[in-house]
Amino acid sequence: MKFINYDYEDAFQKSMEDLREDGSGRYLEKGRDYALKEIRAGTQIELEIYPEYTKRDFPEVFRRKRNPDAIRAGNERNRRKRLERLINENFTDGDYWCTFTYDNNHLPETFENAGREMKRFIRRMNYRRKKRGLPSTKYICVTEYDPDAKIRWHHHMIMDSMMDRDTVEDCWKAGGRNQIRKMVKDEEGFSGMANYITKIKKKKPDYKKSWTSSRGLKQPKEKKVHSKKPGRTGSYRPIKRYVREIEKNHDRIREIAEAWYPDATFTRAEIRVNPYNAGIYIYARMRRRE
Repeated sequence: MKFINYDYEDAFQKSMEDLREDGSGRYLEKGRDYALKEIRAGTQIELEIYPEYTKRDFPEVFRRKRNPDAIRAGNERNRRKRLERLINENFTDGDYWCTFTYDNNHLPETFENAGREMKRFIRRMNYRRKKRGLPSTKYICVTEYDPDAKIRWHHHMIMDSMMDRDTVEDCWKAGGRNQIRKMVKDEEGFSGMANYITKIKKKKPDYKKSWTSSRGLKQPKEKKVHSKKPGRTGSYRPIKRYVREIEKNHDRIREIAEAWYPDATFTRAEIRVNPYNAGIYIYARMRRRE
């Protein structure tokens, strides 16, 4: 069957922990197919389990017209997830998390001006790297600005550590209050740091961020399945059968996930429902052992 794409994160917003847990399975629809999407980025494995629909049986509650704020919030969430996964996929312990600032003499007036200054910085770095026989810089850059100057123009940059920190800092000519730190993974890789630099703060509408990256970054690996073995052995079972077990006993999610991925450690999970159409959305996160 041909299933349609829809924003399942937006569709399932009510935490199951907030609802009565009676083990009745009342959130599961009869005959509904469930999919498991696996996203691998560096040491991180994300699991998204959600119901699938054809065009004919797509719930009416999901067909509602979304307001512009909800659309912007969904787009922003997806951009943050993409950048978080790119950082986890392309960088490792010892790489650099840099913050570059501007002094009063170099403050840009627009994002275009700030972008040109960042391009000049990258050209200087790549020139020095080429002289040392190094490839061009691998980076992801986030530019942030608040027009009332509570948040001055600055850039967060994640970059490889092939060149020493003093040389990197010397290539930035627009201000001296900069920071270059070595990155260290926690149990969720670099996701905490990535969320910090990409999260939109609750500011007035003029508050902005923009993202750029070098070419050739490795892409996270995604795979979607509708059945899975309970472990290294056994027969394939539909994903919905696992969902039914998790709906009745939330603690089963750790056991099931670690059986699916014996080379990884479970870190966290959440379960959300949409009571209007009896659907369940499950998000789980694993860390691959290195």
